[in-house]
Amino acid sequence: MRMDKKAVLPIAGATMAAGAAIGLMMMPKKKKPSAQKAAGRMKEEMTRLGRLERQRAEHEAMQAAVSSGETVYPSTAKTSAPARRHSVSGIIVEGLDNCLVKFSKCCTPVPGDKVVGFITRGFGVSIHKKDCTNVVNADLSSDRWVRTEWASTVKETFKSTIDIIGSDRQGLLADVSVTLSNMRVPIHTFMARETKDNHSHIQVTIGISDLEQLRSIMSSLRKISGVVSVQRSNQPTV
Repeated sequence: MRMDKKAVLPIAGATMAAGAAIGLMMMPKKKKPSAQKAAGRMKEEMTRLGRLERQRAEHEAMQAAVSSGETVYPSTAKTSAPARRHSVSGIIVEGLDNCLVKFSKCCTPVPGDKVVGFITRGFGVSIHKKDCTNVVNADLSSDRWVRTEWASTVKETFKSTIDIIGSDRQGLLADVSVTLSNMRVPIHTFMARETKDNHSHIQVTIGISDLEQLRSIMSSLRKISGVVSVQRSNQPTV
């Protein structure tokens, strides 16, 4: 019996389909494809694409910040969550360990201060003290304000500026300098001027690790003879 070639093709196709179906039925349960596994693979791929897009956006923001002269801390987050809450900048934004952040110059927050973050346009998250005048007078209902906190381990050094008011006596500047030197405190800037009421106004920017150290330094400065007041610049006394 001679069969038409056109009739052979459907039969062959049906035979292959039947064979595939039988093979699928005979496949061990652990090797059968499932909708759950497919969905899992799709979720992994979407996560990977989202991570690449976030890294690209952070890179562009960092380049823009660097070109403007700002000091920024780039993201170095890994794909897996770290065992300890540590970040390059020392700040965790909305539960994310390593986020592009910069510390605002209006209040110069240090570890131990209560802080809040503001999402800037192209410069990451700007970190402010909660009692900063720019925060107190702001509309906190805006979705550009985000929750922030200090990481459990912060190894960075932070700059903080202190205003010292004292009597205009000889040797006051030397006493302030010696006190800071004895405490091994790095000095970044040191300025002094005479006020209208014949007092000395000394403004010094130092490097510290946290709020506790800053309070200790300020306490020592208050003990210097002739010093009337010591406080953080543009902020309430701590």
